[in-house]
Amino acid sequence: MGGSGDVRSACEDMMLPQVGWFVSREALDLDTERHGSGVGVAIVLTMLMLLLGTTFVGHDWNSGSMSNQLLFDPRRVRVWAAKGLVVLLAGLVVAGAVLAAYWTGLWALAEHRDVPIRDGVLSDIYRQAWRATLVAGFAGLGGYAMTMLFRSTVATLGVLFAVAIAGPLLITLLGFPGNERLMPQNNYAAIVLDGFNYFVPPDTCAPDACNAVHKHLGAVDGATYYGFLLLLAAIPSVLSFRRRDVP
Repeated sequence: MGGSGDVRSACEDMMLPQVGWFVSREALDLDTERHGSGVGVAIVLTMLMLLLGTTFVGHDWNSGSMSNQLLFDPRRVRVWAAKGLVVLLAGLVVAGAVLAAYWTGLWALAEHRDVPIRDGVLSDIYRQAWRATLVAGFAGLGGYAMTMLFRSTVATLGVLFAVAIAGPLLITLLGFPGNERLMPQNNYAAIVLDGFNYFVPPDTCAPDACNAVHKHLGAVDGATYYGFLLLLAAIPSVLSFRRRDVP
């Protein structure tokens, strides 16, 4: 009797909902995380450092303290550069510390679970963290440069939001050859992941097939893309700060 009761109880337990039916957890893989959550963390840090750069100097314009600062040092280019250096260094330190802590924590967790780690993965993830740190730091500098140009945090965020939404949409609608090369997300992935592959339709197609053409964006290509955008914001910002009246 006791045996049949145990069997009946086991069958009833099997028929009841189990946690495993609704919650699944994949095995920890640092190489997979490098292309998944690692990119997500890098994007969040980039956005936060961009916000840091805008708010850092936006307060000076909103409060009117910028004119007081120029009383102590009237050399405007020097003031612009000093503030920009502070933003850049702060962004590099914060982003570097967060990414180092994130990846070190994942590595320690993998070691604790005895998860096998492929040779070279650790060097790959820390190089990725270094590249993501540089992107985040210079994103803060770009936000600072735009705020020094527009003299308003709200205006800077509005322009960035409009460009982030309308820019890729406009590039897609124009549909000119090679437009994927100009997509911000592709160039960002190229920097963080040390290269990004995408596919474009060929100019001509066979009657029965139309195979996409394989293209590759390198980290240097992505850095050149964002470096140009940074100069596009920084040069007018410096020239405007030198010549325009400061309230």
